[in-house]
Amino acid sequence: MSAWNPTVKHNLFTYHRFLILNLGPTRPPKIHHLSQHPTRLYAVEISWQAPERYFVPGELKGYEITFVETGQTSRLNWTLGPETTGAAFGPFKRNTTFCVTILAFDEYGKSPASDCINITTHDGGKADNCHIRLQT
Repeated sequence: MSAWNPTVKHNLFTYHRFLILNLGPTRPPKIHHLSQHPTRLYAVEISWQAPERYFVPGELKGYEITFVETGQTSRLNWTLGPETTGAAFGPFKRNTTFCVTILAFDEYGKSPASDCINITTHDGGKADNCHIRLQT
């Protein structure tokens, strides 16, 4: 029986490492605040928590926030840097419901998207009842 070939062992290790490192973040960021902006009535505020440390973390490069109007297929996307954990977006159409998701990305790829959270923008004559605060 021959000894284990070091070249084969090195190639298998490199291939295995390549598969793991190209996963990107394995968990999405957690949205913990989503509300209509208090003074810019057609803007939406969102804040989130960075994804928990994952198996083989790369360096966090940023976030993608996506708004999809209910019943529509077009998306509004924003990309923000890694130091950002909250922002206001808009203006949006009034009295319109949007599905909001967020994902993180690093040099190896993107995380899964967070669960969709719906928010409805209201005009200034209505009470702001689209405020959502989530437990983290």
